[in-house]
Amino acid sequence: MDRGKLTKFVDFRGIAVPDALLQLKVSPEVLDKDVADLGNRFATIEATSDGISPGDIVVIQVETPVDADPNGADYRHEAQASSGSIQINVGKGFYDKDFEQSLLGKKTGDDVVLPKRGQGKPGTISEIKRIIPAEVTDDLAKKAGFNDLNAYREHKREEHENKDKRKKLDGIVSFLTKALREQCEFGDIEPEIAEAIEEGKAQFQMFAEKDGMTLEEMEAKIIPGGKEEKESFYRGKAEENVKNRLISRATAERDGVEFNRESYEAMVAEYVAKGMDEEKLRQQMPYEDYLKFAGDNYIVQCIQKYFADKFKAVIL
Repeated sequence: MDRGKLTKFVDFRGIAVPDALLQLKVSPEVLDKDVADLGNRFATIEATSDGISPGDIVVIQVETPVDADPNGADYRHEAQASSGSIQINVGKGFYDKDFEQSLLGKKTGDDVVLPKRGQGKPGTISEIKRIIPAEVTDDLAKKAGFNDLNAYREHKREEHENKDKRKKLDGIVSFLTKALREQCEFGDIEPEIAEAIEEGKAQFQMFAEKDGMTLEEMEAKIIPGGKEEKESFYRGKAEENVKNRLISRATAERDGVEFNRESYEAMVAEYVAKGMDEEKLRQQMPYEDYLKFAGDNYIVQCIQKYFADKFKAVIL
């Protein structure tokens, strides 16, 4: 692609990013729930004589087994003439939502009639098991590998902040690439757009074949509207891709970055050092594909790297 078709280059570092995209927020309520959920990690299952409550595991003895899966998934189409039982996690809706609701309050020894999926068979509640969360204490936090509950809480805060950071980085990339497409100026890129349209259609064709669909079926699923809407969709995506590509390669040129055999081997070495299998990596990203896509993705890598340390945690 002729990078000379980018007639005005804008540096993304000069574009203001909304403060909201640079703020990492974790609510105290979320952290409170995380700490409370620590007890569920070390929960025990105990038999109870109380009435059935949501979350209890109920075993029902039946004359003929009508359910082969302990989680309540019905894989049998015909009952078999032998005694058995079914196990239901009440309130999950895996077996039958209405039937599970009807079990609430019942006790061991009570008789029930299974729903339609159980062929209306009579049964008897033979066991009720309850999940008992462990008491959430500093000792439990130590069992999980932390000094105390405060340390565990901070660990969960960092987890949420890192997750939010990844999400916000994607948002920053989208915001800045859109702004760059609007602020940069381009020459005649119609030939490149026409080529990109055909590439887009070929990609849709590949996805359609992978899913056992025709191109028309795939288009109807993804692109609402008729012929005009489809043409607008393909052109819009193609124009974005062409402009992003020109901007990305111009950014690499500004930074003096070249994509060649040397940079390819450096990329391979970097990912191998992180634990990726070298042979598999080279198969997934051969040198020819690297040359085609590395420059196109350079702007994304630059934005992510530039903003990686510019976030600030906001105390709610």
